[in-house]
Amino acid sequence: MKWHIGVLAIIFFSTLSVAAAVPVHVLVLHSYHSELPWTKGFDEGLHDAQAQYPELQYYTEYLDASRVGDSLSHQQWAEYLRAKYHSVKIDAIISESGPAANILYSYPELFGPIPQVMYSPVPHKTANYQLSVTPQIEAAIIGTAKLAIAQNPKAKKAIIIDGGNPATGSTIKLLHETLNGYGVDVQTVSNFTLPEIQDYLSTCKPNSMAFYTLVLRDRTGKKFIPQEVLDKLAEVSAIPIYTFWGTLADSGSTGGTMLDAQVIAYEGIKAILNYLTTGEFGTKYGTTQTYINWKLLKRYKISPRTIPQNAIILNRPEPFLVKYYVETVTVVSILFILGFIIMFIQFRRNLAINRQLCIKAEELQNALKEKELLYNEMNNRIKNNLTILSSMIILQINEIKNKTTKQQLENVVGRLQTLALVHEELSNKKHIKETNIHGSLQALILQVFNTMSSEPAEKQLLMDIDEIKMENRDAIACCLIVHELLTNAIKFAFPHGASGTIHVVLKKLLNQEVALSVSDSGIGIPSSYSMETDAKLGLKIVRLLVKQLGGSLEIRNAGGAVFLIKFRI
Repeated sequence: MKWHIGVLAIIFFSTLSVAAAVPVHVLVLHSYHSELPWTKGFDEGLHDAQAQYPELQYYTEYLDASRVGDSLSHQQWAEYLRAKYHSVKIDAIISESGPAANILYSYPELFGPIPQVMYSPVPHKTANYQLSVTPQIEAAIIGTAKLAIAQNPKAKKAIIIDGGNPATGSTIKLLHETLNGYGVDVQTVSNFTLPEIQDYLSTCKPNSMAFYTLVLRDRTGKKFIPQEVLDKLAEVSAIPIYTFWGTLADSGSTGGTMLDAQVIAYEGIKAILNYLTTGEFGTKYGTTQTYINWKLLKRYKISPRTIPQNAIILNRPEPFLVKYYVETVTVVSILFILGFIIMFIQFRRNLAINRQLCIKAEELQNALKEKELLYNEMNNRIKNNLTILSSMIILQINEIKNKTTKQQLENVVGRLQTLALVHEELSNKKHIKETNIHGSLQALILQVFNTMSSEPAEKQLLMDIDEIKMENRDAIACCLIVHELLTNAIKFAFPHGASGTIHVVLKKLLNQEVALSVSDSGIGIPSSYSMETDAKLGLKIVRLLVKQLGGSLEIRNAGGAVFLIKFRI
């Protein structure tokens, strides 16, 4: 069932594609020859329509009425066209001016009752399938006058250039009425030669503006092409010139709302296609277009803000990227390729560097492992040596009878055991260079106190030790200092088994300074005591260790002996 639906869908969309591709054959009748500016503009509109509607196919006939005149009757033209296109199914006809439109008015069913769009200055009665389009001259004149006033708000005078064409009489009259409504003084200039009107426009005051009607001949009867005359006037004119015909848009006119053959052709094709689709032409089809000449706008210092939103701007400099599109794309492409090559080279270089770094990192890792092994081996040997040395001294102590010597050796054993304990604590840390002394110092204090105090219940030990990181060398010195001072306090501060308190404090001060204090509530230090002359071996060791730390040692009595050491870490 599903594949049936798929086949039907393919057939349906294929039918739509075929229907959309069916060509629409339109016969275009021009009244004059192909070189006429109006005819060229009309052909451009047909090209625009064909680009928009690919199904459009049109055939062009030039009646050349200005040369042939009435020598060929409408009947002869009709017979000629029927004979020429007897094998082509003409779907619609469009005429671009009066003489061509008159043939369709005479033979409305030239190819049957098919849609016909006829542009003519004179409206005619038409059949339902015929659309008579007349020039919106009033809209062009009023629109051009409003544009000129908007672009020249300080203008006090308007000059109408009358070329002596009888067909422009109504145009001049309507222009007079419109400009007078804006309070502008209007002057019509006629019956002149080309040099005279050039001199006149070149001397006009800046608060003026001009309107150009078709100049076909001058006072002497010399004939002109209107576009060439307007170009020559614009070359010398001190004021902007406005006009109403699209064929003059790029011929010296500053701008205007103009009757435009290009618009008429495009709109006519739209009307035909609308009729073929819906059976009606519709009503909204324009014949005018606003044009602005950018170069002349700048020349007369007219603000670009006065350009209407729907205007076509002529002679505007192309943006840099548009003007130099090929060059820009070429340069960007070259830069992109160079950038890619540089990135690739840099990538390869970084890859090689990364390989070298990986090799170096692996070598460093291996070296670190070797050092760790050596470090651990060294620690084990130091520990073993200290243990052996302590054991040997203990054996020697047992054989010695002299109490003084025996006491001194016992002190040495205590110091060796302290070194062993501190070394073991530090060797278990992860960091080789520095350690947190809190745990190591606390373990040492407890061991010394429990080992040396014969009656621990009578002596109270207080500890206040901060979490402080310091180098291993400083940590060892600090532990040895505490060992010596704590040993002295236990031995000498409380004679005859007196009770008391021993307080060990380690605090971190400001500016990376550390304070170490060992105090007791014992008998204190004799007032005559001198570190220089009375110090025993233990305090001498303390002095050396304090010096090693770069610190200071203060000894005083304060309810017992107080030893205060300060040093930087």
